[in-house]
Amino acid sequence: MRLAKAMSLAHMRFGENPEPAPPAEKAALKEGRQLLAEVLKVSEALNNASVRYECMKMNLQVCIQDEDVVEARKVLAQLQEERPDDEDLKSDNARINRLENDLSLKQGAGTVEELQKDLQQAVSRQRPSQTQNVSQTIAPKDTKAEPHLGPVLQMDLPERRKDNSSALCNPHWTWSGVASFWKVSRSSGSYIEWNIQRGGGERREEFAEWSRGEPCEKGGAVQEGTAVVVVQSADRFSPNIWHRMTAIFEAWVTPRVLQLKKVLGDYVTIYYYVEESPLANVKTDKGPYQWHLLGTTTSKDCGFEHRIIAPWNGFLWDLAWDLRLLCVRSDLWLDFQAAAFAGVGVRQSEYVTRATGRSVCYMARPGSTRELSDASIGRLRQATNKVLLDKQPLGFHYLNLTYLVPIKEQVAKIYMCDILVGVHGAGLIHSMWMYPQSAVVEILDQEHLAAGYFRNIAHLSGHTYFKLKKSVLESDSSLVLGALTSAAHIVSNKAAFSRDKPKVSEILEALLGMFKESKVTYDAVKTCKVGKDVGNAMKMGDPDIAALGRKAVGEIQALAQRAALGI
Repeated sequence: MRLAKAMSLAHMRFGENPEPAPPAEKAALKEGRQLLAEVLKVSEALNNASVRYECMKMNLQVCIQDEDVVEARKVLAQLQEERPDDEDLKSDNARINRLENDLSLKQGAGTVEELQKDLQQAVSRQRPSQTQNVSQTIAPKDTKAEPHLGPVLQMDLPERRKDNSSALCNPHWTWSGVASFWKVSRSSGSYIEWNIQRGGGERREEFAEWSRGEPCEKGGAVQEGTAVVVVQSADRFSPNIWHRMTAIFEAWVTPRVLQLKKVLGDYVTIYYYVEESPLANVKTDKGPYQWHLLGTTTSKDCGFEHRIIAPWNGFLWDLAWDLRLLCVRSDLWLDFQAAAFAGVGVRQSEYVTRATGRSVCYMARPGSTRELSDASIGRLRQATNKVLLDKQPLGFHYLNLTYLVPIKEQVAKIYMCDILVGVHGAGLIHSMWMYPQSAVVEILDQEHLAAGYFRNIAHLSGHTYFKLKKSVLESDSSLVLGALTSAAHIVSNKAAFSRDKPKVSEILEALLGMFKESKVTYDAVKTCKVGKDVGNAMKMGDPDIAALGRKAVGEIQALAQRAALGI
């Protein structure tokens, strides 16, 4: 018995989270347990209760060291039956419980790694090529197709707010570059003002502020770990979807930039205080993307730990005139897309969203001087019927999406589009809801020939962009046919690149369950960088997967908070 004890003590590992037992220790523990089994037999044969009990206690210690929970519990039960008042057994029981929990977490870490690998494969998996034959190919005149690489997405967590796209995009549109354009103009211990150097053709400037929050009542307190974003933009209640999204984007990105600049902590709950205007407030707002879709709104800007004033305008507006933007990937924009999608809450299963390459959607502007004539819209419809994919014509859809149409319905209609056609106007920002590798055909009047709004949105969203002059288009119907034919060539392989969505959903559900039930530690999740792969899944362009991903993000944050509190 002494020899068995000496063998186990010689290999004892100490401290929290010790390294796994090396082969020498495992062999020594196996031999020690064999020796104890022989001692137990001898003590029983001699009817020596004292030696028998001490032998069982020694065996219990060796079982715990050997991480054999099942055998340890069996031995403990025998000891408790013989001497229920033995105080040492209570300590041993606690050790077994900790061991069982540690082993469960180790197993969880292994399971998470396996799920992570499966997720990586499911997200990147390409189905067998389904290239479709496109007939009636006519090269469009004065039209240039601008290819764009498919998106690679990052996790919407503070530690993931860095990317590898700085060489692929204007730094204003990368997490690794955006904060560098915020220059401190005034500061004190409780206040900072930034001068923001905007992009675009003109180097305009904007301002943002941070200050320590104040209680709503004298002698009151502020809620720690919270921040309120004060929105004052003139576009905050605009019925125009482009104008509205410029304000939404600034409110969304500002606290994230402040996290990059270490003004806000890694985990902070964000609220939005949207200042009332003479015409609307948060409650009466009927606009195209209402503020509650972005996050929790509040009727006051006090009582929070941090108070932030978002810029009036910013980088999204700069896309209007930034014809120099050559961007093949923007992790920042794709993160915003995912947040916007999740806010709308569209469930893919409710709609026909299969990527076939056949759906042509015309974004109408009835009543506008920019709108195509009825004759030109008719020619567009006829051209759609002439372009064949595997001997089947493209399908034409006429969309009139005013701000009175609920945003969920708008997104659902746009998500099924493969080719979005429209005259220059706010409705073309809806290309952000289309599945990546779609096509956008913008018809420009003379006034907006130099505008980059929707070219840049299309590029950031992963689409191919065409532009046509309205005056030439209405005099030469062959251009319509040529543009649609070229666009159909590009999007015909969309289905071939669709990911294994059912598998991704299944894996995210499994990960979500593990996070909720604390079957894995935050350290394991952080070490494996699971968040990055969840983020990649979120940006596949599928609303259901984006919603699951956001839930997983929340549970990862909860894991981190529990770890920080030692729970």
